[in-house]
Amino acid sequence: MKVAYKHHLEENYYMTVDNDYPVVNIRKWWMPPGNGEIVPTKNGAAITFDQWETLKELMSKVGKKIGDQLKEIEFSENF
Repeated sequence: MKVAYKHHLEENYYMTVDNDYPVVNIRKWWMPPGNGEIVPTKNGAAITFDQWETLKELMSKVGKKIGDQLKEIEFSENF
């Protein structure tokens, strides 16, 4: 996988786009012992660019609907 774009979200979670597949990967990464480089795990999701645009639109609508209440929601680290 040749990563064209990689953005750190939080802790061990990254969003990536690679040159091989037209998807957005949102995934947990980790560093195997002795490797010296972080690698993606199977924990996460790959969504198409169309799905990514829909998700962004929906998150914007959710944010507008519930406003500051969103800040009080505790999300589980386990999806």
